Amino acid sequence: MFAQRRWPCSSLLPAVVLALSSILGFAAAALDDSDIRPQYHYGARIPITCLDRSIETGEHIQEGDKLKYVPFATCEETGLPLDLQYGVEADINCTIASVSDPLFHLLEFYIHNDAPLSCRLPARPPGHPAARAGIRPPRLRAGRHPPTLPPPRQHASQHPPPLRPQAPPPQARLGRRRFRRRVLD
Repeated sequence: MFAQRRWPCSSLLPAVVLALSSILGFAAAALDDSDIRPQYHYGARIPITCLDRSIETGEHIQEGDKLKYVPFATCEETGLPLDLQYGVEADINCTIASVSDPLFHLLEFYIHNDAPLSCRLPARPPGHPAARAGIRPPRLRAGRHPPTLPPPRQHASQHPPPLRPQAPPPQARLGRRRFRRRVLD
């Protein structure tokens, strides 16, 4: 008399569970240690490197098709090139004991020609050994195309209308708090 009712989705449920588990399994297999980007830990040294320039012409020196960065001058206090420590707030003393002739002429070039001294801090420490050799480690599909920002489309008016607050009307003082602004021409 009472027949057991079979739900139409009961045969579909195992197929959906199997499909989801296989997708998650493939995603977990794709994420290995080489896909994880290295990060700085507390107290790690972050080197400061600056663009290398020619002393004679002031042109940037290139290695292949990339600009060449060199470590900043060596500090007398540490005996190492200038660097920062990640997460550590402290005063840094860096005395350049002797200025070599090339460094002197380079500093002179920066001052007299109003050329920028371009230095950089790496956002992440060097990670995967293949990445240091110039070969990119394998990444997920989302990492293949770096996001780009479109140029801004908003333009600010060069003559914005000045705004002046207007005193509230008498009925607004009694209970309602409405304020109006008038545009002055």
